[in-house]
Amino acid sequence: LNRSENDVSGFSVDPATGALTELPASPFAVGAGAAPQFIAVEPSGSYLYVVSTLDDILGTYTRVSYYSIDTTGALSPTPEDTSSPVSLSPVGFVSSGDHFLYVAGTGSSNQVYVLALELDPSTGALSAVHFSPVSGQFAKSMALAPGGSYLFLGYGQSQGTIDTYALSADGTFSQPVSTFSLSGASTGPSALATDVSGSHLYAAVANLGVLGFSVDSGSGALSVLP
Repeated sequence: LNRSENDVSGFSVDPATGALTELPASPFAVGAGAAPQFIAVEPSGSYLYVVSTLDDILGTYTRVSYYSIDTTGALSPTPEDTSSPVSLSPVGFVSSGDHFLYVAGTGSSNQVYVLALELDPSTGALSAVHFSPVSGQFAKSMALAPGGSYLFLGYGQSQGTIDTYALSADGTFSQPVSTFSLSGASTGPSALATDVSGSHLYAAVANLGVLGFSVDSGSGALSVLP
């Protein structure tokens, strides 16, 4: 993604060497003058989703567009190429298989918000499932456990915190099932990532380094690794 140019570049990958060659039609415009922030491809490889922002006098708005990917790798905007913009400064974008997408960010009064979107794997179409404030202020990062069982949110301006949310079958969530305060952290984690099993979470924290946690499979509670 090219934030300053409002477009996305595409490349073919040489299977023998890994070398990249830019596609003939690249870069591809995001549209509406929006600056792309995050990109993701759904599991089938048929659609690319782009989280972008638009700024106006009332604040920052987040928009999620999607594009079909043809056999040459070229992108084409879909007929209904965007979800409804929401007032949000995004900090993370994750995909739960081929059914749900989640965008986390900071909304009004510095509150943390999560936008949950359901995607139609046959058409790529998006529909808003859930957009609501959650615990904390000043969103910093997010991660999703493989399989979509738990969503992790990092936040905090003067005290770093990680909340764990259990995701239901319909992609929604309610109160955090676990809250972990990062002792000595001057801010929330700038990045979160899980391992492929979903049993461990890692957090990059500015003044502490990389912290590791085990994730309880039943409760989602975090425990610091030795």
